[in-house]
Amino acid sequence: MNATQKENLRNLIKTYVYNLETEFADIWMADIDAGLNDTYFVWIGGTTTDDPIYYRVFNPAVWIEFNNEGGGGGRGRGGRGGRDQGNRPSRDDDGPRGGLDHIHSITRSPNGNDYGIFALNHGPKTLLEHYALEDHHKMSKHVI
Repeated sequence: MNATQKENLRNLIKTYVYNLETEFADIWMADIDAGLNDTYFVWIGGTTTDDPIYYRVFNPAVWIEFNNEGGGGGRGRGGRGGRDQGNRPSRDDDGPRGGLDHIHSITRSPNGNDYGIFALNHGPKTLLEHYALEDHHKMSKHVI
């Protein structure tokens, strides 16, 4: 990545990290910056506002996953054969009318031992596990 791309990626990461109190976020961000050259960005999906997307950012100190798959999950607007909140028929398989509305995001600290705590809650550790476990994704054609 060139310098501009690295700075854009760093700003994206900061969007997630600075949901914490600043003193904790500053410490985490220092760890992330130390591994910035070992940071990877993965993008799946389109490039318009109506396209379902998935991205992953990972380095030794942070793991971020974001997925906006639209309303194919069967709730709210855009469910298969359902109705939107205005009680109008929704589109069948192409997502909701007016944009995407089914978002999932996970932020982890792989070097902070948070995976063990997460596993004790018997919840999914990644978005892939969430999609495999949750019934509201069974009908979505946009599952990654």
